[in-house]
Amino acid sequence: MPHRLFLTTVAWLSLVAGTPAAAVDYHDVDRTLVKEPDYRTDMPQYALLVFGPRAELRVWAVFDGDALYLDRNADGDLTQPDERFATLDDCRGVTIGGGRPAKYVINRLSRLDVERDEKQERMLIVGIEVSGAATFRQLGGVWLQGSAAAAHLAHFDGPISIFPGSENGLPGPEHVLKIGEPVELDAVIGTIDAGAGCWTAVEVERGGEVAFPPGVFPWVDVEFPARGGGEPIRQSFPLSGFC
Repeated sequence: MPHRLFLTTVAWLSLVAGTPAAAVDYHDVDRTLVKEPDYRTDMPQYALLVFGPRAELRVWAVFDGDALYLDRNADGDLTQPDERFATLDDCRGVTIGGGRPAKYVINRLSRLDVERDEKQERMLIVGIEVSGAATFRQLGGVWLQGSAAAAHLAHFDGPISIFPGSENGLPGPEHVLKIGEPVELDAVIGTIDAGAGCWTAVEVERGGEVAFPPGVFPWVDVEFPARGGGEPIRQSFPLSGFC
């Protein structure tokens, strides 16, 4: 039976559902803003970025038209003069977290308009470089909401799981293995909780090169039913291709 196995993160925009990856109840994360500025628009859009194994660091991102307010020191006060950015380009390279043990730096920031459930919605895309015991990059997508109370979140530097690269983060028809037919099995390494709108992935490729150390890659265990009701055949395959 031929096999083609790949590890990919390009399917992340469609991952809007899935099982929780972390032992964090995102619905219990405090969504209180201590102080907000006088917005110039009538419809600010909110997202919450959380960091650390227990989501203990909370950083608000609020769009006021094209301008972005970023609670870079995580104190819940968006009125400080160094927390308003006229454009998203001005926000790249910004260190957030207020001197915590791990250092978080924004390396990518953009907005994307997406048709979702027959409606146009806006997503904030955030790339973070995490420096600590290990240095790695993560990419997160979070739907912007019209209030802080309803804000979706993206969890960086949190507990990591591996998810199939499908629309719901679960195995689907595209993952069925058929005799004599090549199948591409893709996976996403990250933190996903559809109920809280949380989606982040670990960057697996950088500049055309694998971002992991040599020899580090996930495996998939496959069980093939045996003809005639015998013992199933079990095999493991490395997901050693990156794209």
